[in-house]
Amino acid sequence: MSINKSCFDDAMNIVVEILNRYNITEKQDRINKITKILNKMMNKQATDREFYSLVHEIKSYDFVRLFGEATLANDVKHEPGPDIKFKKNRIECVCCSEGDILELGYEDYSIVHCKQKSKVINYNKTKEFLLPRITNALYHKKNEKIERYIKNNVIQSDECAIIFISLGQLNIDFHAGDYGNEILEVLIGKGPLTYALDRTTNKVTDIYWQKIKTVKKQTEKNLVDIPADFFNTNNINISGVLFSTANIYERYNVNNTFLFLNPYAKNQIDINDFKHIIYWKSNENNEYIPMKDDKNLLD
Repeated sequence: MSINKSCFDDAMNIVVEILNRYNITEKQDRINKITKILNKMMNKQATDREFYSLVHEIKSYDFVRLFGEATLANDVKHEPGPDIKFKKNRIECVCCSEGDILELGYEDYSIVHCKQKSKVINYNKTKEFLLPRITNALYHKKNEKIERYIKNNVIQSDECAIIFISLGQLNIDFHAGDYGNEILEVLIGKGPLTYALDRTTNKVTDIYWQKIKTVKKQTEKNLVDIPADFFNTNNINISGVLFSTANIYERYNVNNTFLFLNPYAKNQIDINDFKHIIYWKSNENNEYIPMKDDKNLLD
């Protein structure tokens, strides 16, 4: 499968512009590393997850700088700790990968991998491949990185640990919905949208999402259930998740990047640190709703 060179060239241009604008000390090392991977991708005509990951980290830093001064960890010195420090927020970047889903049949339900000129794709089947990859990326960062940083006091007891996730290679196949709401399927177990109808008046009396406990994961032999609630009573060290729907060739901004607050977190994010961002939170009625500047966007 050939790749669109102009898209990745645009991504590279964004990276260089960001690194030059903030005068990051190891910028040339970063540029050289990403350029080497880009050239390799062009030669092989195949995408590389590491390219997406490195670009995501730099674009994430640029996004956080919209809200104030921040520090980007030095890649060359391999500084311990999350990628970005912003006030009392420690932000760890993660980019989803395809993993082994191509071998499990993902290409039959993927726009990216479709070789036909015209095809009807069952998106419910697509999600059976995508949602577990998102869950895997979140839990990997939580268990393998952030929990260890907290244990070793790299992340202090009063700091907020945030995971900034990008879907990377999977982004084109994922329909994020309004304000990124479709990721709620793995954050809080958001199920199908349901309407309650009063048949005596033929009026809708309530609209709500059903709650689900698991999502389906495709394995070599069959479908298995995996947890659908990354935010839960056992996960108190992750204060929130940032999620961008932007493509590789697009910058992150407040229109394509959203903050999801973990209602169970021991350290709650000060939303004033991220002014004018659209964020999701649990309200007094235990409803998880999108907000901006203290306004409920569902009203």
